[in-house]
Amino acid sequence: MAAGEVSLGQGAAQRRRPAGSLLEHYQLSQTYDEMFEAGGTARPHYAALHQRLTALTGDEFRRRKAMTDLSMLQDGVGFTVYRQEEGIERVWPMDPVPRIIPAHQWACIEQGLAQRITALNLFLRDIYHDQLILRDRVLDARLVHGAEFFRREFMGAKVPRDIYIHVYGTDLIRDPNGEYLVLEDNCRTPSGVSYMLQNRQVLKRVFPQIFEHYDVRAIDDCPAALLDVLRYLAPGGRHDPTIVLLSPGIFNSAYFEHTFLAQRMGIELVEGRDLVVDRNRVFMRTTRGLAPVDVIYRRIDDDFLDPLTFRSDSSLGVPGLMNAYRAGNVALANSVGTGIADDKGIYPFVPEMIRYYLKQEPLLANVETFRPLVPSHMSHVLANLDKLVIKTVNESGGSGMLIGPASTAAEREEFGRRIQDRPRDYIAQPTIDLSVHPTFVDGRLEGRHVDLRPFVLCGQRITVVPGALTRVALRQLVPGYEGDELFDPDLVSELAGALGAEDVQLYYQTAILGRRDLDLVPDKRSGFEMTLVRMLAFRPAGGAAAAAGSGASRSTGTPAPGASATGGNPIVRPASAGPIDPVQWSRVIGDLDITGAARELASNCALLEHRGNTLRLAADPKFARTPQNIERLQQALAKYLGTPVKLEFADGPPPVETPSQNGQRRSAEALEAARRSLEEDPAVREMKSRFGATLHPESVRPTE
Repeated sequence: MAAGEVSLGQGAAQRRRPAGSLLEHYQLSQTYDEMFEAGGTARPHYAALHQRLTALTGDEFRRRKAMTDLSMLQDGVGFTVYRQEEGIERVWPMDPVPRIIPAHQWACIEQGLAQRITALNLFLRDIYHDQLILRDRVLDARLVHGAEFFRREFMGAKVPRDIYIHVYGTDLIRDPNGEYLVLEDNCRTPSGVSYMLQNRQVLKRVFPQIFEHYDVRAIDDCPAALLDVLRYLAPGGRHDPTIVLLSPGIFNSAYFEHTFLAQRMGIELVEGRDLVVDRNRVFMRTTRGLAPVDVIYRRIDDDFLDPLTFRSDSSLGVPGLMNAYRAGNVALANSVGTGIADDKGIYPFVPEMIRYYLKQEPLLANVETFRPLVPSHMSHVLANLDKLVIKTVNESGGSGMLIGPASTAAEREEFGRRIQDRPRDYIAQPTIDLSVHPTFVDGRLEGRHVDLRPFVLCGQRITVVPGALTRVALRQLVPGYEGDELFDPDLVSELAGALGAEDVQLYYQTAILGRRDLDLVPDKRSGFEMTLVRMLAFRPAGGAAAAAGSGASRSTGTPAPGASATGGNPIVRPASAGPIDPVQWSRVIGDLDITGAARELASNCALLEHRGNTLRLAADPKFARTPQNIERLQQALAKYLGTPVKLEFADGPPPVETPSQNGQRRSAEALEAARRSLEEDPAVREMKSRFGATLHPESVRPTE
């Protein structure tokens, strides 16, 4: 939490810690400790908290930790993970030891973040219009034009108030000298605000005495400040605009935050299906008919916002939304195209942006970063893979990373090949000993590495929320700190491949409903068993559950585009089967061991020819082809065919229908057939004749 200046009437905390206290066995290390100075004395702004913690026993603190967990459970504070075998719905874990930042340090952070978001907004305004920073060679044009999240479709578009980033989250760390460094910028849909607010509320309940010793700045008005930013963006300066929060839905990992913020701001929480665009105006479906929408706080990535502009297979977005946005009839926060600003390939140049646009020196430094596009950097990176952290420029949440000191020789060799093949897609940074903070582990306080995510709101003015989310590394990611028995990569990979995406989604929803109904059954075991029965009864035909040997026969029908017919057990095609027939391309995609964007690439391609080891494809120009997706598709085809393959892409659009287009056409035909069936239904005709009823076309859904 951010604290005001601390006036202490007591001396510095003593180094000696009473036996039996939480801090009795606390070990100092060479890295920067947030609470303790090098000699073991508590830092001045932590003295009062240190005195309080020293007086507590492990049992007393354990009770307060249990109160913390219970408060989070009762308030429904959760998040979703997709890698934990014990379940994907988790209660938010909060450590009750607060992090304290004195006012003078926070003032430096505030100024640095305000400077940084100003420069990033100017950069986005420039890059989508005049591109002066490229003309003046401050930034290599290849970095922008080759970026996955640079939206060419958005060139020349005017955004409300010329503000692109309205909600900004930055990941800060402290090096061994205690200096704050910017690790990453989050400019698309940064999350964590709700958890920061909830953590503060729970801490007040569990440890109210802590606040007696500190002048803590309030953060309760953060939702109101965010609402003011959204109102400021309203087209035409409307005084009472209609604002909605657009969410992907309940299966999103941050859905709790979506519901929390919508409730605290008093705005509607909607999904893409709740909105419709008519004549470049956005409307919300309500029980009283269509209501106009002025501002959308979107928590959906660009790719899924509008199937007419970006991914045509997206069911999360709103068809026509980009036309309404470009016409100035609706505002989006954050704006489309902000992903280029948090591209890790652009990150090293943010200090230069500050100098270029603001004529100032950066107040917050970056972490030293090596770019493999530079030959000297490439040599250094390849020679020091065991000492560096390698990051994929377009990934987030720790995906696509190699932590050198914790990696194997095989992993380093693989990343070395990737870096040489696609140097634009990677950066490298030295491993930094992040600062540590006392954390409650196994009944006592131990130092654990932490980072800091503050949040910035940018509207009529720039507001740095006087609080932040501190994330704690409970497990150490260096050799020797955790035994190999805790993590078996081969076993995890095997388990991850045992379920298809559609199975996970179905089982998750079934489990949520089952947990809701537990109070209605005679005993918990029966309720749990009935939930498992539901999962088996309603699993997708031919899905992973069937492949796992449940006894059900697997469907032999042609799988729909984007669906896996094998549920994680890929089919290997006999070499004697000969070349792939272009007509069978949809069936082949269903048999490939491939998911995500790479599968979407395959579904948006037509097979023109398979000759020898070369497959010639024609891709839908609306679908972006990235080197990563092409490589994954090539690997999946090689695995399927049992031999290395080469992919070639023909110029121009596919001459025949792609699997994705085929699926969309069939869906449209089914929808039209359903509409005709309803129009011809005698009951519908009778209601139209007698009561003047009207059939709403958008409400029609095929039943098969």
